[in-house]
Amino acid sequence: MKYVEIVKQIDAGSNRPFLLLYGREEYLMDRLIGRLHKKMMESGECEKIIMEAEDISYADIYSHIYTVGFFSNKKLLVINDAQKLVVDKNFEKMLEDNAIKDVNTVFIATKKDSSFNKIKKHVDYVEVESVTRDQLQKWIAREFQKKSKNIGYRAINYLIDNTRYFEYGSNTTMYSILMEINKILSTDEAKITEEIVKKNLSDFHEDNIFIIIESIASDKSEEAFALYHDYILSGGDLNVLLTMLSRNYMQLILARIMSDTTQPLAIRRKMLGIRSDYILRKITNNAMKMSKRTLSESLELCLSTQHEIRTTGYASAKEKVDELLLKLAQKK
Repeated sequence: MKYVEIVKQIDAGSNRPFLLLYGREEYLMDRLIGRLHKKMMESGECEKIIMEAEDISYADIYSHIYTVGFFSNKKLLVINDAQKLVVDKNFEKMLEDNAIKDVNTVFIATKKDSSFNKIKKHVDYVEVESVTRDQLQKWIAREFQKKSKNIGYRAINYLIDNTRYFEYGSNTTMYSILMEINKILSTDEAKITEEIVKKNLSDFHEDNIFIIIESIASDKSEEAFALYHDYILSGGDLNVLLTMLSRNYMQLILARIMSDTTQPLAIRRKMLGIRSDYILRKITNNAMKMSKRTLSESLELCLSTQHEIRTTGYASAKEKVDELLLKLAQKK
């Protein structure tokens, strides 16, 4: 089922006991969940519960579905990384029954495997992939209109093209573009021109460096090295790469430490020097994929490589950074 179709069904009041979402656009997933929650609240309070699949079992989900809530009978359950669930016959029977009117469960999967396929057989499946250029243009224009600002057609296209949303293999998402929009919105100008977008747009190289670490954390070393070679071929500076790698590993260490605390999100964002809950979630997820020891050793490798290049000269920098990335990819 397409995203637009499920949105229309939700808006029309159609009950969706179980949804399975998969795709690159977390922004649209969050919008869909928000829309479903809002619809459920039209007739009274609705409790929203977010869970991580690796921390729960079939019994936990069953209990949430069939137990009356503390504040309301209505519940919206959101289960992240649903492919990590153990899906047995009892689990599949629960999905087939789907008879609880006031409880909706949204499974969000990040990988297609046997558990994913078992869940998919019994629920409404929605692929949330990239939008069309026309849809993206209209969305960008609306985001500026919300703040009483007008952005020109050329400026919109410059923003799209230079964030490389439609480039083959691109990791740019609507959340990535939204962060750029929020930076541009912080300017005083009411009319946003192409020049203003150029002035405020992030360096593509910086985005790639973040994704390199994300790929390493996810055991996708081939993807990490492909991005690294793209960075080199496009004229990226190795000193900048090393500085950004060190900074990002410092953020990961802080995020890993704070994950064991009850610090509010606003405090965590401030300590990490970021403004977006989405980026905070991405950094925390990456940090949790590695042990504190691995993170500390990885940071030490980055800093020692940086020091070595400064001491011996830039001539051997490429060779040393190649070696560094190999060592980082081998870290667990």
